[in-house]
Formats: sequence, structure tokens, C-alpha cells
Amino acid sequence: MLILRSCNIIGRIPDFVGEFSGLKTLDLSFNKLEGEIPDSFLGVKQAAYIYLTGNELNGSVPDWIIKDGKSVDLSYNNFRNESSCQQRYINLFGSASMGNVSGRTVPCLRIPPCQKKFYSFHINCGGTEATIEGNLYEDDTDPAGPSRFYQRSNWAASTTGHFMDDDRNPDSYIWTNSTKLSANTSSLYMDARLSPLSLTYYGFCMESGNYTVSLHFAEIMFTKDNTSSSLGRRFFDIYIQGKLVQKNFSIQNEAGGVGKAIIKNFTATVTGGALEIRFYWAGKGTTGLPVRGVYGPLISAISVTSADFKPPSENSSSTGTSVGTVVGIVAAAVVFVFLILGILWWKGCFGQKISMSHGIF
Repeated sequence: MLILRSCNIIGRIPDFVGEFSGLKTLDLSFNKLEGEIPDSFLGVKQAAYIYLTGNELNGSVPDWIIKDGKSVDLSYNNFRNESSCQQRYINLFGSASMGNVSGRTVPCLRIPPCQKKFYSFHINCGGTEATIEGNLYEDDTDPAGPSRFYQRSNWAASTTGHFMDDDRNPDSYIWTNSTKLSANTSSLYMDARLSPLSLTYYGFCMESGNYTVSLHFAEIMFTKDNTSSSLGRRFFDIYIQGKLVQKNFSIQNEAGGVGKAIIKNFTATVTGGALEIRFYWAGKGTTGLPVRGVYGPLISAISVTSADFKPPSENSSSTGTSVGTVVGIVAAAVVFVFLILGILWWKGCFGQKISMSHGIF
């Protein structure tokens, strides 16, 4: 096992790394590595987990990784080939040069130019579809994995990492409430999405403007009794649009205990159609309570709504012209007709016709 995560390592991946053929886990994520993946890297082909996410690697992704790689996360780099975000067990989300946080939709999403702009999205993280206060929270029940990307209507998610030395087999990236929730707590908090390292939610085809990002949390893995399960502590960082907005965030500290819901609201600006929300475990907190492998980000739900304007009415024409626009056009046309009639009357056009009629009779 070789873990050199977030060590601010710069330069190229050393050739000698390929000599560690017996590695089970190789984690060089969130550094500043650049250049191509060396040919010698083939020596770690049998590793069960390879994490290179969050670097500046470029060139082409080696064929052996695409064809034979196991759990390999290459997300957030500068590679040339990014045909799809998920290939076998290879996470390539945002791995091309256009894919880093740039405000543009990443090419691997394989979506045509946005036919429709979205003003919101709501996710019941780790749970099934639910309607809360008139908003439909989409389900997020994908089993996920150590190098997994999955896509929904106008949002997608990317998970990185596996739980080390945990007592769960296989790893679970969804957790169902194991403690008593406070009264009147909605169903959004019965399940939550887990991540052992990095979890990213990505909204695309968004209308430009300011948005309110509401993050729903409840600590549902620890207890509030006098057992060892009550001694667990969870800390993780929150990034929105690539900016750190909350460091060493603790759900139970913010909420005032376990089993209590809390909503954290942030403002984000979308200028290129994309909104990114990332949760990252920086290695702090307990890792073995109530059992081994309990740590990392935990999120119950996400609600993103426009802070600038209300979405256009669904009762718009097939060409995309809104009802208000149609009414405005009709009103302008009526005013124009009356204006023309007034000018004609002022010039005496209608009066002459009346005089002629009187002269005939």
C-alpha cells in the first residue's frame, strides 16, 4: 500500500513506482503531478485500487488501463481522450483538459447542446425519490464504488476511494439511519450518501445566475448513548465551484448532536452552465467507531434553486416563446392598429367617406 495523497507533490510520476508490483492500493490523488503516465506504470497493473484524481496529468490514457484496469480513478486531470465518463471500472469524469472546474459542461457527459436550461435540482442523497415541501427530490440509490461516475437528468455524481480495513464487505456507499432521529425530521434524513475520500455532485445545463445551495445533513452513524458508538467524530471539507466554503465541517457539532437535521445554505454563481459541489475527507476524525471504516463525507440531501428569478412557466409554446411574450406581442399589435386608425381619422379619411355618403342621399 502506497498512499501519498494531498502531499503537494509536483513533477512527473517517477518511473520506479512501476516497480512496486505487489501494491494493492496506490493513491497519488490531489497532488500537482503532471506529464504522462509512464510506461513503467504497467508494473502496478494488478493493484486493486489506483487513485490519480485531482492532478494535472496529460497525454493519452494508456490502453492497458482502459482494457484491464481494475478500480482506477483518473477524474480531474488533463488527458486527451475522454470518450465517456465511466469505462468499465475507470472513472474519467472531468479527466480531459476541458473537464476541470471551468464553468463548462465536461465533454464526456455526451449530451447535445443543452436543449433546455435548468433553474434547480433536488437530490435525496442515498435515498429514493421523495416530495418534500412541494419539491421533488430525485433518487440517488446507485451503489457507487471506489471509482464510479453516474448521471441523472441534469446532474451527475462522482465517487472516489474505498474504506480501508472496514468491517463491511463489500464497501457500502449508502447508509440507513441507525439512531433515533429528532421529532418531525423528514424522510430525507433516513438515508445518506457516504464517501471514503471524495464525493462530487455536478449540475449541468444550468441557467447563468446566482443560486442558493442548500446542503442537508444529519449524523446517522453515531449514537447518543454512553457506548463507544457515541464517541465517533466526523470531519470533512466542503467545496462549491472549486472554492473551500467549509473546512473541518462536523455534522454533530453544527447540529448540536447526532440524529438532528441541519441545513447549510451557500450562494454560488453559475456562469457557464455548470455547478460543482464536492465533499472531501482530509483525514481527520475517528476511523474505527462504532466500527472500523466509519469516516469521510456524509450528505443526506441537496437542494439547488435559483436566487435571481423564478423558472419560466411550463405553459410555454412549442417554440419556447412564453405566454407573457405572446401576450405582449398581441398587446403591441392592438396598440399599433388603434394608432393607425387614429392617424387616418385625424387626417379626415373617415370624415370624407361620411360626407360623400350624405351627398349621395
